[in-house]
Amino acid sequence: MTFDAIANLLSIPVNTAASRYRYGMAKLRCALQPLYDELNEDA
Repeated sequence: MTFDAIANLLSIPVNTAASRYRYGMAKLRCALQPLYDELNEDA
């Protein structure tokens, strides 16, 4: 979905939808970093 579609669905501003996406991706990146590091130790 586009940020515009998400914003309309949730009745929030487009910038809020984009910010929440960005914050969510950052949290996911932090959560997965240890696994990434572990997998690359053997490389």
